Amino acid sequence: MFNFVKSLVLVSALLVSIQTTASNVQRSLAQNLDPQMGTEPKATESNVSIEWIDPQKFRDVQHPTTSRKRYRESVFLELETFFATLGEALPLGYTLHLKVTDLDMAGAVQTPGMAGLNNFSNQGRFGMQDYRIMRDIDIPRMTFSYEYLDEKGQLVKQEDVDLKDMSYLSRGSSFNKNTSLHYEKVMISRWFEDTFQAEG
Repeated sequence: MFNFVKSLVLVSALLVSIQTTASNVQRSLAQNLDPQMGTEPKATESNVSIEWIDPQKFRDVQHPTTSRKRYRESVFLELETFFATLGEALPLGYTLHLKVTDLDMAGAVQTPGMAGLNNFSNQGRFGMQDYRIMRDIDIPRMTFSYEYLDEKGQLVKQEDVDLKDMSYLSRGSSFNKNTSLHYEKVMISRWFEDTFQAEG
């Protein structure tokens, strides 16, 4: 019974978080689309740049009710903004360039019945409703390579990274649980601190 109640709380929190993400970035999307680069948004100028390689092939960047393409754009824009904020801690003139080849968001979009929540009511206006449900096995994961350059454009370090958080549901953090993309941001910030903490 406790696990069932806990799952209901997680589902409710995630619905609020997802709705907040979509509404926060809707206006920004219209201003950040690059017609020469297709439909994927570009971050405003910062010392961190990101390329999303074949994003339509990413493992899991989807919303229960929003189109994959539009939600993918909103997620990318928010993560670019987050990386730009982290990049402010880097030394003056240093730049970080990432090429992201896969993103698997925390949780999985499915009906409560598929997740074992058979007593959870999920009858929406148009029938069965899907949710992003958090379980231990559905960890957040991000695959990318990066190049870190100094103020002269010289390569400081580069690496291929398979980033994942096996303990994302039990890990404490300073982030509010209702923050959109909470688990992904916690995972990224921990990697950034571990990788670049001595660079500032």
